[in-house]
Amino acid sequence: MVFRMMCLLLLILIAACGGDQPAATNNSSSSGSGETFTVDISGDMTITLSPEGATAQFAEEALDESLNSYVLWFGTEEETAVSLIFYDTEPPQPGTYTISTGFTEGTVSGLVVGRNSEDDLLTFAPQSGTVTLDSAGETYSGSFEFTAQGGVMGSGDQEVSVTGTFSSIQ
Repeated sequence: MVFRMMCLLLLILIAACGGDQPAATNNSSSSGSGETFTVDISGDMTITLSPEGATAQFAEEALDESLNSYVLWFGTEEETAVSLIFYDTEPPQPGTYTISTGFTEGTVSGLVVGRNSEDDLLTFAPQSGTVTLDSAGETYSGSFEFTAQGGVMGSGDQEVSVTGTFSSIQ
């Protein structure tokens, strides 16, 4: 089940990076909307995502018939993306959420996807951390930090630390 969910999430992220935006309740690019964000990935993959080269969005995704999610997504066209996934029937409200490895209603998980210098696709699953939503509704603002493990094909032998702040994401 976990492998199936990770594969499904990876496909969503790759589609989003390639320009096909996921179905969204709220959706925007970074131009002209007043949104700001900085996402720093360090460790076995190092990159910074910001409005100068990346986009951000908040989207509702139906993962299967029994599980709904809301995805806070930051990414580039070069297949680098960070997603925070809130599994619930309703959009998340302001508060602090613990990031876990679960895929059940009421949990928050995530995924980091990128390429290394050898051009291998790397995937990392968060192991621990938090995301804080300061505002939610029309736009989302807050911060997050987590550690994630993975590597080539999610092998688990590499680690990254991810921190981010965001404001006015639609």
